Amino acid sequence: MITPLILATVIVSQSATTPQSVISTMNRYYAGAEKLSADITLVQTLGTKSTTIKSFLQYHRPGKFYLQQKMANPLAEAFAISDGTNVGYTPPRNMPTVGSKLVYERQRTLTVSDVYTISTPGLVDRSPVLDIMVCKPAHVRYVIEQMATIKLEAPTEAGDHVVTGNWRSHGESVTVGTYRLVVSQQGELKRYERRERVVPPGQKDVMSITSVWTATTRKGVVDDPTLFSVR
Repeated sequence: MITPLILATVIVSQSATTPQSVISTMNRYYAGAEKLSADITLVQTLGTKSTTIKSFLQYHRPGKFYLQQKMANPLAEAFAISDGTNVGYTPPRNMPTVGSKLVYERQRTLTVSDVYTISTPGLVDRSPVLDIMVCKPAHVRYVIEQMATIKLEAPTEAGDHVVTGNWRSHGESVTVGTYRLVVSQQGELKRYERRERVVPPGQKDVMSITSVWTATTRKGVVDDPTLFSVR
């Protein structure tokens, strides 16, 4: 079922900026990217503990893709690589591998969305920012459905749009937190913040977990084409 929010991101007023039009502009920005490189940093905090995950993404549609993720504490990393036909990716933690940290497959043809979808179970950070940047319609729709409410706030000093609201884990669930997006006038997603209430394993009390993704996008640019090589 198409929700009013999803419909509103497709049919938007051209005469005024609304939160729906900001989301629509952002989606068009990434959907229209043939080439893209991006650096993404996640800082996640629970109580007094925090961890940082850095991601480097680049792709050249239709099928060349590279994603590297590194987490310092605890130590973990993940990769996804495709030359358009062959793909290598980090398997899920519970999947045994033989002689390699990556699983390799040969396909007839692969799109950027295909490679990302194949690799998501083994990623260190499967994030809404990646979902938006890769811009597979089903993934974007999932991120939008998590926005239980949507509101346009005052812009940043740099003139970027700010969209906020209540957050839920999926479209039919109850609200368990809040979110905040910072999007440039052109549609580049610069920051995604999420605060959600959770009960950690082994705990009884509800705690707040804060996830802050900051991103820098270079649309139309592939930083290093040699990284698309699947060895």
